[in-house]
Amino acid sequence: MRIIKLIIYLNLFFLKEIQNVIIDLRNFLLRNKIVKNYIFTLFSQKKRNVFFDENINNYIKTNSLIWTQKETNNNSKILIESLINHPHYLIPNCIVGKKLSLINKCDCVGIIKKGDVISKEIMNSFGVNEIIEINDGNYISKISYFLKSFYILSQIKNVDKLINFKIENIEIGKNVYESYVRYKKNPTPKIDFFFYYLMANILYYNDLFKKLLKQKNYKYLIQSEKQFIPFRVLFQNALKNKIVIYSRYGLQPIGLIRYNKFKDINLNRASVDINLVNHYYNQYKNSKINISEKKIINEIKKDLGNEDIQKLGLIKSRKSNLYFESEKYLRKFFNWRDKKPIVLILCHNLVDGNYVNRWNLFKDNIDWLENTLKKIKLNKSVNWIIKPHPSESFKSYNSKVGTNSIVNKFIDTKNNNIKIFPLDHSLKNIYNIVDLVVTSHGSCGHEYSALGVPVIICGDTYYKGFGFNIEPSSKKEYYKLLKDISKIKKLNKTQIEKSIIFNYVFRVITKVKIPTVYRSDHTMNYNKEDFWRNSYNLLEKNKNMNNNFFKSLEHQFKNDNENLINLSKANLKNEHNKQYFN
Repeated sequence: MRIIKLIIYLNLFFLKEIQNVIIDLRNFLLRNKIVKNYIFTLFSQKKRNVFFDENINNYIKTNSLIWTQKETNNNSKILIESLINHPHYLIPNCIVGKKLSLINKCDCVGIIKKGDVISKEIMNSFGVNEIIEINDGNYISKISYFLKSFYILSQIKNVDKLINFKIENIEIGKNVYESYVRYKKNPTPKIDFFFYYLMANILYYNDLFKKLLKQKNYKYLIQSEKQFIPFRVLFQNALKNKIVIYSRYGLQPIGLIRYNKFKDINLNRASVDINLVNHYYNQYKNSKINISEKKIINEIKKDLGNEDIQKLGLIKSRKSNLYFESEKYLRKFFNWRDKKPIVLILCHNLVDGNYVNRWNLFKDNIDWLENTLKKIKLNKSVNWIIKPHPSESFKSYNSKVGTNSIVNKFIDTKNNNIKIFPLDHSLKNIYNIVDLVVTSHGSCGHEYSALGVPVIICGDTYYKGFGFNIEPSSKKEYYKLLKDISKIKKLNKTQIEKSIIFNYVFRVITKVKIPTVYRSDHTMNYNKEDFWRNSYNLLEKNKNMNNNFFKSLEHQFKNDNENLINLSKANLKNEHNKQYFN
């Protein structure tokens, strides 16, 4: 049976490879519109126009003048990763990498997918002339890795064991699992052919990066994405080789976090140094710094339930101004005639972000949701509202299993105290109504707590350990909290203040706008003409590198800070701040 299975999977493997070749060719032609670089180059380098869109050509020419090559006297290298074919991913990475190279007087090396002409030209415009182009291997090597994959997965009996599978401490199984869930849009997978296919790819990339990182004296890696294939294995191999990584968080403005320890391979990119938050909290409590609580609170209220994909208009929201303006209206809407406490459960995207933190009480987002539902249906003393994540309706995710179907599976319609949050209502004002919020690791943990609402989280997050959340350390403790949830006390003044200061540091102090980066749709369906027109215009207006972003970036590099600090907001005139930042 194993031989028959192997023969079937090998045939599927060959069909998949043929499909990939066709898709790659199609994407190349669409992305580059049959690049005319090669025609012009035959006649004159001076007349070299790379793309049909003149805004791209103008951007590349102008950028080349800004980032002129500087003399280097250092043998160490900076590796700039661009394995996502999107300029919004690449350009910030190049900016960060080149600034770091100017400070350390060393060269940059780019790493891109083979055939990605746009990324290659953009990197060249930043003075990155040495570029490594990687592919998925030749057919002989692919068959070899597929056979290795078949052998490994034949020994692994279930998904739980797969997740824990590692090779020399590199999380191979976790990489296979999260990639399967995302690409197949299936949060409840069983090991099938596609698992074997993904395992073969990851084994190949793991060997490739292990070899590549030892070829040169790489001191730094600039890489933003650290989930999925091949990013997780590159990120972890780099830290294993003691390469310092700078990883961007957010579209615009951005945060930038430094990784220098292998134990932090799963530290969330949005994490904030606890010492930084404590510093500002002490300054605030001792009246040595003025912080507008009202402004922070208003920003939080505006952002509640409003993800980047909504702000960028990537989800077609229903045109409705409906929201629960009062507790009375909410109870009437759900036909709750009692006075039971109201708890809001904010769910996660089921096919994304399953392993963005160091640890969790549950296997993944769907495991957390299912186990939470099993427990809350036993608690009749509380009214529960379950809110699906807004990105569920986003076509790039479009999970085959949604929150509503899971709720219907575990919750009987007779459970009148458990309701789904209506799709046509917003979360506006809900913080004034609910008594408590439950999440696994969502941003609501630091948002609602700043508004005075207690929040239960279920593992590591980028805001864990700051003292303003309820943080169970085991499933048993979490289940007990759900059982006795009506007994949980309100947040005290200190907890609310700590949450407000965290939000201030997270939103203001550790975020800096890059003046030459246009904030756009980060999916592959972005408006290319609009992006390049605006990017070129911004570049023309902001050629001077003596701006706040570059000063803040230099400050982080020279002080070896974990987080990027916005110098225009950091109040460095204060003597106490000077001591901390210097």
